[in-house]
Amino acid sequence: MAAHAPSSDRLKNWTESLLHAAFFLILAGTVARYITLSTPQCWAIVLLSGLLSIGYTVGVVWWDRFDSHRTGWFCVLFALWLGLLFVVPLTATATFCWCAVPLVCLASRALAPRHAVVVLVVVTGTLLVLGIWRTTGFQPDVVLAPIAAIWAAAGLYRLQQRDAERLRRARDELARSRQEAGVLAERARIARDIHDSLAQDIASSRILLQAAERERTHSPDKAWSRVRTVTGSLGGSLTETRRIIANLLPTALEGRELTTALAGLCAQLDRVGIVTTFQVVGQVDALPPDTAIAVLRVAQSALGNVREHAEATTASVLVRREGDHVSLTVRDDGVGFDPDLPRASPDRGFGLAGIRERLDECGGALTVRSETGGGTVLTATVGITAMVSS
Repeated sequence: MAAHAPSSDRLKNWTESLLHAAFFLILAGTVARYITLSTPQCWAIVLLSGLLSIGYTVGVVWWDRFDSHRTGWFCVLFALWLGLLFVVPLTATATFCWCAVPLVCLASRALAPRHAVVVLVVVTGTLLVLGIWRTTGFQPDVVLAPIAAIWAAAGLYRLQQRDAERLRRARDELARSRQEAGVLAERARIARDIHDSLAQDIASSRILLQAAERERTHSPDKAWSRVRTVTGSLGGSLTETRRIIANLLPTALEGRELTTALAGLCAQLDRVGIVTTFQVVGQVDALPPDTAIAVLRVAQSALGNVREHAEATTASVLVRREGDHVSLTVRDDGVGFDPDLPRASPDRGFGLAGIRERLDECGGALTVRSETGGGTVLTATVGITAMVSS
C-alpha cells in the first residue's frame, strides 16, 4: 500500500496540473481571438478574463491559505465566468463554455459535494439557455458537446477524489496498524526483558530470603550474609529497571564482556546451592552487541528455569562460537520434563516460549532435549550475520 502512495500522489498532481493548464489555454486562446477581431466588447472581455486569470492563479497557488475562504473565492471566479458569457456576443459563447470543464472540477475540489452539484446544475442550465438564445438558432452539437464534456469530467474527477480518499484512509489505517503492531512488539520485548532479568533476580532473592529465614536462629551470621546478598541484587534490579526503561544495553553487559556477564549468572546459581560450571569456546567477546544481548537474555531465562523448576543440584553453561554462528548450551541434572507436553501455567511466565520468540526474531533456533527424571539440555543457536542484518 505504501509503495503505491507516491505514484498516486503524482497522478493526482498531474491531473490537477492538466486541468489548470487547460483552463489557461482555453482562456488565453479565446482572449487572443477577440483581440484580433477587435469587437466592441473586446476590452471588457480582456478585463474580465484578466481578473478571472488572476483570481484563479491566486487561489491555486495559495490553496492552503484559502482553506476557510474557498467557497467565497470560487463564487467570485464563477461570477466572473458568468459575466464573460453574458458580455461576449451570443454567437461566440461556445469558446468560453469550455472553461466550465476545469471550473466544475475545481468546484468538486473546493466545495462541499452538494454545493458542487449545484454548480454543475447551474452551469448546465446556463449553457442550455445561451444555446437556445443564439441568434443563429439552437445547435445541439455545439451546445451539448461542452455539457457532455463537463458532466463526464466532473464524474471522472469525483471518482478520482473518492479513490484518493479511500487510499488516504487505507494508508492511515495501515499506519495505525503498524503503530499498534510496533507497540505490541515493544510490549512483548519489554515483558521478555523483565522476565529474563528482573523476574529471575527477584526469584533468586526470594530463595535467598527463604534460606535466611530458616537460618536466622541457628546461624544468624549466614542469614545476614544472605540478606546482604539480596540487598545488592535488588540494587542491581533497580538499575536494570531503569535501563529497560531507557532501552539501553542490559546492565549485565554495561562495560563488561559477555563471558563476564555469563559467569556472573552462573555465580548466582552457585549462591542458591546449584553447582554451576561455565565454559567458553571461541572468540565470544567479539560478538556484535545485539547478538551478545540475545545470548545473555536466553541464558538469563534458561538459568532462571533451572533455578525455579528443575530441582537440580548441578548445571553447566557452554557458549561456543563457530564461524558465523554462536551457540549457548545450558545443561542440568534436574527432574526434567516431556517437551511434547504443554506446560502452560500462570506462574511460569514466558519461559521456553519467550526464548523461542526471542530467537525467532533474530533468526536463531532452539532445541530442547529432556525426559522426566533425566535432566534437560537446552541449546540456542544464533547466526551472527543474520542477527546483524535484522
